[in-house]
Amino acid sequence: MSKPQDLDLRGHVLIAMPGMADDRFARSIVLLLTHTSEGAMGFILNKPIDEPTFSDVLGVLKLHEERTKFDDSSKEFQTFNGGPVEIGRGFVIHTLERTDSSSVRINDLAAVSGTHEILRAMIGDHPPEFAFLVLGYAGWGPGQLEDEISQNGWLTLEATHELVFETNYEHQYDAALAALGISEEALSASAGNA
Repeated sequence: MSKPQDLDLRGHVLIAMPGMADDRFARSIVLLLTHTSEGAMGFILNKPIDEPTFSDVLGVLKLHEERTKFDDSSKEFQTFNGGPVEIGRGFVIHTLERTDSSSVRINDLAAVSGTHEILRAMIGDHPPEFAFLVLGYAGWGPGQLEDEISQNGWLTLEATHELVFETNYEHQYDAALAALGISEEALSASAGNA
Protein backbone atom coordinates (compact mmCIF):
# COMPACT_ATOMS: atom_id res chain seq x y z
CA MET A 1 0.00 0.00 0.00
CA SER A 2 1.38 3.41 -0.91
CA LYS A 3 2.05 5.98 1.74
CA PRO A 4 0.53 9.46 1.40
CA GLN A 5 3.97 10.93 0.68
CA ASP A 6 4.30 8.53 -2.30
CA LEU A 7 1.17 9.84 -4.00
CA ASP A 8 1.32 11.72 -7.29
CA LEU A 9 -2.04 13.40 -7.59
CA ARG A 10 -1.35 15.67 -10.56
CA GLY A 11 -4.44 15.55 -12.74
CA HIS A 12 -6.66 14.52 -9.85
CA VAL A 13 -9.27 16.53 -8.03
CA LEU A 14 -9.37 16.96 -4.30
CA ILE A 15 -12.85 16.76 -2.82
CA ALA A 16 -13.22 18.57 0.50
CA MET A 17 -14.65 16.40 3.25
CA PRO A 18 -17.77 17.67 5.03
CA GLY A 19 -16.72 19.73 8.01
CA MET A 20 -13.57 21.06 6.32
CA ALA A 21 -12.03 23.34 8.96
CA ASP A 22 -11.02 26.01 6.43
CA ASP A 23 -14.22 27.68 5.16
CA ARG A 24 -12.43 28.80 1.99
CA PHE A 25 -12.39 25.16 0.92
CA ALA A 26 -15.82 24.01 2.18
CA ARG A 27 -17.51 21.84 -0.50
CA SER A 28 -14.59 22.56 -2.85
CA ILE A 29 -13.31 20.64 -5.80
CA VAL A 30 -9.62 21.42 -6.44
CA LEU A 31 -7.90 20.41 -9.69
CA LEU A 32 -4.22 19.66 -9.01
CA LEU A 33 -1.75 21.11 -11.50
CA THR A 34 1.37 19.92 -9.68
CA HIS A 35 2.10 17.54 -6.84
CA THR A 36 5.70 16.74 -5.95
CA SER A 37 7.85 16.30 -2.86
CA GLU A 38 8.20 20.11 -2.87
CA GLY A 39 4.47 20.69 -2.50
CA ALA A 40 1.30 20.97 -4.54
CA MET A 41 -0.60 23.58 -6.52
CA GLY A 42 -4.16 23.49 -7.75
CA PHE A 43 -7.26 25.49 -8.56
CA ILE A 44 -10.68 25.50 -6.93
CA LEU A 45 -13.15 24.76 -9.72
CA ASN A 46 -16.52 25.42 -8.12
CA LYS A 47 -16.36 28.82 -6.41
CA PRO A 48 -17.57 31.45 -8.89
CA ILE A 49 -17.03 35.13 -8.23
CA ASP A 50 -19.13 38.04 -9.42
CA GLU A 51 -16.26 40.52 -9.62
CA PRO A 52 -14.08 40.97 -11.41
CA THR A 53 -15.85 39.58 -14.47
CA PHE A 54 -13.97 38.23 -17.45
CA SER A 55 -14.77 41.52 -19.23
CA ASP A 56 -13.33 43.47 -16.30
CA VAL A 57 -10.08 41.50 -16.57
CA LEU A 58 -9.92 42.17 -20.32
CA GLY A 59 -10.38 45.87 -19.61
CA VAL A 60 -7.61 45.97 -17.03
CA LEU A 61 -5.28 44.20 -19.46
CA LYS A 62 -6.39 46.53 -22.27
CA LEU A 63 -7.62 43.59 -24.35
CA HIS A 64 -11.26 44.64 -24.38
CA GLU A 65 -10.92 46.28 -27.80
CA GLU A 66 -9.79 42.98 -29.32
CA ARG A 67 -13.08 41.27 -28.55
CA THR A 68 -14.73 39.48 -31.42
CA LYS A 69 -16.60 36.89 -29.36
CA PHE A 70 -18.35 39.09 -26.84
CA ASP A 71 -20.76 41.30 -28.72
CA ASP A 72 -23.35 39.16 -26.93
CA SER A 73 -22.94 39.28 -23.13
CA SER A 74 -24.32 35.73 -22.88
CA LYS A 75 -20.93 34.51 -24.15
CA GLU A 76 -19.11 35.84 -21.11
CA PHE A 77 -16.68 33.34 -19.59
CA GLN A 78 -17.23 32.60 -15.89
CA THR A 79 -14.58 33.77 -13.42
CA PHE A 80 -13.76 31.62 -10.39
CA ASN A 81 -11.91 31.98 -7.11
CA GLY A 82 -9.02 29.60 -7.77
CA GLY A 83 -7.74 29.72 -4.21
CA PRO A 84 -6.39 31.98 -1.49
CA VAL A 85 -2.84 32.40 -2.84
CA GLU A 86 -2.01 35.31 -5.20
CA ILE A 87 -5.66 36.21 -5.71
CA GLY A 88 -4.75 38.95 -8.17
CA ARG A 89 -3.08 36.49 -10.52
CA GLY A 90 -5.17 34.97 -13.29
CA PHE A 91 -4.97 31.55 -14.90
CA VAL A 92 -7.05 30.06 -17.68
CA ILE A 93 -7.92 26.38 -17.45
CA HIS A 94 -8.75 25.15 -20.94
CA THR A 95 -8.91 22.21 -23.28
CA LEU A 96 -5.78 21.25 -25.19
CA GLU A 97 -6.52 22.45 -28.71
CA ARG A 98 -5.14 25.93 -27.89
CA THR A 99 -1.81 25.82 -26.07
CA ASP A 100 1.40 27.76 -26.35
CA SER A 101 4.92 27.36 -24.98
CA SER A 102 3.89 28.77 -21.60
CA SER A 103 0.93 26.40 -21.15
CA VAL A 104 1.29 23.69 -18.53
CA ARG A 105 -0.48 20.46 -19.39
CA ILE A 106 -2.45 18.50 -16.84
CA ASN A 107 -1.97 15.05 -18.30
CA ASP A 108 -4.22 14.64 -21.38
CA LEU A 109 -7.06 16.49 -19.69
CA ALA A 110 -6.38 20.21 -19.85
CA ALA A 111 -3.83 22.97 -19.87
CA VAL A 112 -3.29 25.96 -17.64
CA SER A 113 -2.11 29.20 -19.21
CA GLY A 114 -1.44 32.57 -17.69
CA THR A 115 -0.62 34.72 -20.71
CA HIS A 116 -2.38 37.34 -22.79
CA GLU A 117 -2.21 34.93 -25.73
CA ILE A 118 -4.74 32.53 -24.23
CA LEU A 119 -7.05 35.43 -23.38
CA ARG A 120 -6.76 36.62 -26.98
CA ALA A 121 -7.60 33.08 -28.14
CA MET A 122 -10.64 33.01 -25.86
CA ILE A 123 -12.02 36.22 -27.37
CA GLY A 124 -10.92 35.48 -30.91
CA ASP A 125 -12.43 33.47 -33.72
CA HIS A 126 -10.93 30.13 -32.61
CA PRO A 127 -11.23 29.85 -28.82
CA PRO A 128 -10.60 26.64 -26.89
CA GLU A 129 -13.71 24.46 -26.83
CA PHE A 130 -13.86 24.80 -23.03
CA ALA A 131 -12.15 27.46 -20.93
CA PHE A 132 -12.62 29.44 -17.74
CA LEU A 133 -10.67 32.00 -15.75
CA VAL A 134 -9.53 31.46 -12.17
CA LEU A 135 -8.03 34.14 -9.95
CA GLY A 136 -5.58 32.85 -7.38
CA TYR A 137 -4.62 29.28 -6.59
CA ALA A 138 -4.40 26.81 -3.74
CA GLY A 139 -0.91 25.87 -2.60
CA TRP A 140 0.59 23.39 -0.15
CA GLY A 141 4.15 23.14 1.16
CA PRO A 142 6.18 19.92 1.35
CA GLY A 143 4.10 17.19 3.00
CA GLN A 144 1.22 19.53 3.84
CA LEU A 145 -1.31 18.10 1.38
CA GLU A 146 -0.33 14.56 2.28
CA ASP A 147 -0.97 15.37 5.95
CA GLU A 148 -4.38 16.85 5.14
CA ILE A 149 -5.30 13.75 3.13
CA SER A 150 -4.12 11.37 5.88
CA GLN A 151 -6.20 13.36 8.40
CA ASN A 152 -9.28 12.83 6.20
CA GLY A 153 -9.50 16.43 5.02
CA TRP A 154 -9.73 15.45 1.36
CA LEU A 155 -10.89 12.65 -0.88
CA THR A 156 -9.20 12.22 -4.25
CA LEU A 157 -10.50 11.31 -7.68
CA GLU A 158 -8.85 11.22 -11.08
CA ALA A 159 -10.14 14.27 -12.94
CA THR A 160 -12.26 13.78 -16.04
CA HIS A 161 -13.17 16.10 -18.88
CA GLU A 162 -16.83 15.77 -17.95
CA LEU A 163 -16.28 16.78 -14.32
CA VAL A 164 -13.91 19.67 -15.04
CA PHE A 165 -15.51 21.18 -18.13
CA GLU A 166 -19.03 19.88 -18.63
CA THR A 167 -20.48 19.67 -15.13
CA ASN A 168 -21.98 22.92 -13.88
CA TYR A 169 -20.00 24.26 -10.91
CA GLU A 170 -23.13 24.03 -8.73
CA HIS A 171 -23.14 20.26 -9.23
CA GLN A 172 -19.41 19.43 -9.33
CA TYR A 173 -19.09 18.58 -5.64
CA ASP A 174 -21.97 16.10 -5.66
CA ALA A 175 -20.87 14.71 -9.05
CA ALA A 176 -17.34 14.06 -7.76
CA LEU A 177 -18.68 12.27 -4.70
CA ALA A 178 -21.07 10.27 -6.88
CA ALA A 179 -18.12 9.20 -9.06
CA LEU A 180 -16.65 7.68 -5.88
CA GLY A 181 -19.98 5.99 -5.15
CA ILE A 182 -20.78 8.05 -2.06
CA SER A 183 -22.98 10.96 -1.03
CA GLU A 184 -22.34 13.96 1.17
CA GLU A 185 -25.06 12.76 3.54
CA ALA A 186 -23.33 9.39 3.98
CA LEU A 187 -19.99 11.10 4.63
CA SER A 188 -21.53 13.51 7.14
CA ALA A 189 -23.29 10.69 8.96
CA SER A 190 -20.10 8.63 9.21
CA ALA A 191 -17.75 11.47 10.17
CA GLY A 192 -15.96 10.63 13.37
CA ASN A 193 -16.75 6.91 13.16
CA ALA A 194 -13.83 4.58 12.65
